[in-house]
Amino acid sequence: RSEPGLGSAFTERVGVKIIIISGLVPVIATAAYLRIMGGLCIIITILTALLVSWIAKRKIGGVTGDVLGGVNEIAEVVLLFSVIMVNRF
Repeated sequence: RSEPGLGSAFTERVGVKIIIISGLVPVIATAAYLRIMGGLCIIITILTALLVSWIAKRKIGGVTGDVLGGVNEIAEVVLLFSVIMVNRF
């Protein structure tokens, strides 16, 4: 693309402070509710979302709205799967 798409509104205007706050709040809330294993599930989910975003940046040169939607769906599945796996052990 020669011009930025809708995904740029979510990726280019986000600073480090927002990323840290938006990452720590769910980790702390989940860890408080589900103990340390819940926090671990959230951390796994965040790392997965960052990995998928990194792959998209390498493959297509950025993150589009479609990539953001895909990251959202993948993150949901990873979170649910990790909660199931944590509760088994």
